[in-house]
Amino acid sequence: MDSERDASNERYRPVVAIEVDGLLERPVLPGPAPADVIELEITMRRQVYPTATRAEPSWDAEEAWRALHWFSRLGVDWVKRVLAEGSEVVWASTWREYANVYFADPLGLPALPLGVRLDSGRHEDVLSWKMHQLAGSYAGRPLLWVTDQLPMSGGRALAALRGPRDRFLTAVHLITLNSWISEGDVQRMDRWLGLTRTKEGHAELRRLRRRYQDQTRQRRRERERDG
Repeated sequence: MDSERDASNERYRPVVAIEVDGLLERPVLPGPAPADVIELEITMRRQVYPTATRAEPSWDAEEAWRALHWFSRLGVDWVKRVLAEGSEVVWASTWREYANVYFADPLGLPALPLGVRLDSGRHEDVLSWKMHQLAGSYAGRPLLWVTDQLPMSGGRALAALRGPRDRFLTAVHLITLNSWISEGDVQRMDRWLGLTRTKEGHAELRRLRRRYQDQTRQRRRERERDG
């Protein structure tokens, strides 16, 4: 049936590019960890750390850093479910390959592929190189980028960088460290991912993109008329 996703057709198998911050990790606050938090003590080592993309902590005499970390149980469970449903989940994090080293196994996640790698310097900031690398990969596939920061050009910039046939299959969902992941975030992301898995869902996503484009053109005409 058309409503059933053909598991062999990558056009209906979404890629979910995730950060550590916002979606998974939460700031540690004074007092005991809330019930919806996974609390872990993690030891990191200077020789095994993404110094090129993250600020370094205060290393001890053994060049190690031990600290408590809080993780969202909701975020971790969502990633596990998305994997079980057949999506491909990749890291798009400044932790790079070290997200697997320090976070994946303690959180019960498999080692995930890297969706972005250290940039050679072609782009001026981290968000730009992440966005360009994601846009240049996964052609023909739905792509959801779950990020804790948006580029100045906004969430639509990722779609604009992809091929014309993939733009309606592109979404960016913002989860900041101030808000953390919520049930509302989960519902919105699940709804979009559900649409990417069926032929009928693709038709709906095309309709939504056309409506957005029509609204954008209408606003532009109104500005030109009033300006």
